[in-house]
Amino acid sequence: MASKPEQFSNTKAGTPSLKGGIYYVPVVITKEGQHSVGTVVAYIKVDGETGSVFGIQEIEMY
Repeated sequence: MASKPEQFSNTKAGTPSLKGGIYYVPVVITKEGQHSVGTVVAYIKVDGETGSVFGIQEIEMY
């Protein structure tokens, strides 16, 4: 998130959860805009053993 501040300027990392050796770190909205404050809009997937980032899993909002 820190490497792309323009993309994540209105978000923060939430509390990660570990599932099958992968941490899922929620991306949470912090400023009212397209989504309400507190809305999880994506998860950053992180290898629980090495800390390598696999990527971002976006949540589709309808």
